Amino acid sequence: MKITNEKLERLRKLIGGRKTALSASDQKKWWNAHVFKHGAGKDISVNQLVAYMESVIGVGPNHERANRVKGTVSGWFNFFTTAEYLKKNVILGENDFVKFWTILANVDEYHSRTMFARLFPSPLTMNGFVEDFKSLLSNPDFFDEYSNRIFNVIRFQPKKMCCNV
Repeated sequence: MKITNEKLERLRKLIGGRKTALSASDQKKWWNAHVFKHGAGKDISVNQLVAYMESVIGVGPNHERANRVKGTVSGWFNFFTTAEYLKKNVILGENDFVKFWTILANVDEYHSRTMFARLFPSPLTMNGFVEDFKSLLSNPDFFDEYSNRIFNVIRFQPKKMCCNV
């Protein structure tokens, strides 16, 4: 959690959508609601997390799944941006796109630039980026045009990439 929060804080400074960090209590609230299902301060195994995420995105009709994912993803993006900023539809440029993936998942610059050019040919806004993440997690078949864009960036696994998120 601490490592991910540090990455999200770096993204906040990069993106500029949120001028100050999300409060510690709001951060803990999101983590406890969406990750630490055993209670605050208690560890969760990778298998437990995967089982929980499968229950969030795999149960119920598509609209129910999309609503659950929307809350989870929107809350995660709140760590570094705001609803007001998203409404501005500010363009996310290639350099920011590359920095985003470098910070978040240590994705190689060349791969990020290639995927940006290949899969994001029209102007990309942060709001569109959020919608792509929601699509990735809520699509009943897991893939559609927009979820594929995110998947193709994150499927890249450099040899030195650590498994810690």
